[in-house]
Amino acid sequence: MDEMSKIKLDLSLLHNAGDYSNGELGSEDHEVAWSKETVDAAYRVSIVMQRLSYMAMSGLISREHFSKMWGPAFIKAWDR
Repeated sequence: MDEMSKIKLDLSLLHNAGDYSNGELGSEDHEVAWSKETVDAAYRVSIVMQRLSYMAMSGLISREHFSKMWGPAFIKAWDR
């Protein structure tokens, strides 16, 4: 899948990014800890993952293949 090869560097950046923010969401001391580069990488990854998830759910690509090949990367990218 060409889609996934385009975001491999972005996934690597996200895996090493650390916590997204400091402080409680909505409080005055809340601040985003990620750089603009990391936030942009997260945006690109989310678009590709949403597109591929839609394709798998619609039967345009194999659900099993998507789950086995990219499921772990998907979970690792967003499990924080």
